[in-house]
Amino acid sequence: MSTQSSNVCWGNNQIMRNFPLAFLLLALVPQAMYSQSHQTSSRVFGEADDSGSKPAHLTKSILATLLATKEAEAGRSWVNQNPGKDPTVLFKAFPLSLSGSPEKDYVVWGQAPLTGADNDWFWIVRSEPSTPRVVLFCGALTVKVVSTLHNSLEDIQCSWESPGGDGFTSHYRFNGQRYVLFKKTETHRRP
Repeated sequence: MSTQSSNVCWGNNQIMRNFPLAFLLLALVPQAMYSQSHQTSSRVFGEADDSGSKPAHLTKSILATLLATKEAEAGRSWVNQNPGKDPTVLFKAFPLSLSGSPEKDYVVWGQAPLTGADNDWFWIVRSEPSTPRVVLFCGALTVKVVSTLHNSLEDIQCSWESPGGDGFTSHYRFNGQRYVLFKKTETHRRP
């Protein structure tokens, strides 16, 4: 056998040995590109707001949905005591898409009197075409929308910390209808 044909055989053997690796790379690269292009960085709303979002004006149907929640009782009282005043002052609404679709969702941050003694109140509103609905309420200092998906919506973390450093982070996942508590992590600062 000539040197030239021996080099061709060696080259073919080398290709065959590397074929599984090449095939694996070809299979994984599109998946990695898809994952990176469909993940967004987390967005934080509240005390440490770095979302970059500007507050949006709430529609009448979303405002009515928010005021109908049990947590908004003080807001309903405010509306009754202040006829003619704009009830949108009770909320700061930040538009986003929890599913990556063009449909708008909102993180709604309660303003006085819709706040807690040591936390803020947040509602997550799905602005579905027929009827908007509240899918999560939490009392926290910050709400973080995380790029991990469950049932086609991003996960949400609500966090609170005392001035002394004790606190919690509640991790919520969408179950197809609403967000449910998945895990609660507590933090304790030692003296």
